[in-house]
Amino acid sequence: MTEQQQAPATQAAPPGSPDAVVTRLRGAALRLAYGLRIPAAEHGLTPTRLAALVALAAHGPLRVGDLARRLGTSAPSVSRLLDILVDADLVARRADPVDQRAALLVLTPGGTAVLDAVCRESLDRLTAPVTALPADDLARLAAALPVLESLADSLAPGSLPDADRPA
Repeated sequence: MTEQQQAPATQAAPPGSPDAVVTRLRGAALRLAYGLRIPAAEHGLTPTRLAALVALAAHGPLRVGDLARRLGTSAPSVSRLLDILVDADLVARRADPVDQRAALLVLTPGGTAVLDAVCRESLDRLTAPVTALPADDLARLAAALPVLESLADSLAPGSLPDADRPA
């Protein structure tokens, strides 16, 4: 690439500007999300499989179409996903008492156990570094939680249940 063809140099946003905050927040959120996904991956759960289990735990039993809407995908995609989850004995199809032509999806005891383990292990991964924070950093983190929760809600409203959030 010649000097004339080089891409323009990008200037870093001034510290504290919205652009700088967004860039740092995105990076931190991605690293946190990656670290918190490790237990799910160790249990053989992709993010989509985990999302399906979480949705069924929070809102089940559900029909295929209802689960697809909750996951923001199509019923055929969810059907393929369910084949995997049923084969792994994490989800079961049950007859819908209202419509015998339809099936309801429920977590199996194995699915509940895996989901509980993933949640527990994810919390354990986060607990150690948070409890190691100095008191003033912990206080700043606690004070930032309402803002972070509001941002999460604005980006993905109702995407996951949040039973730990105070009312």
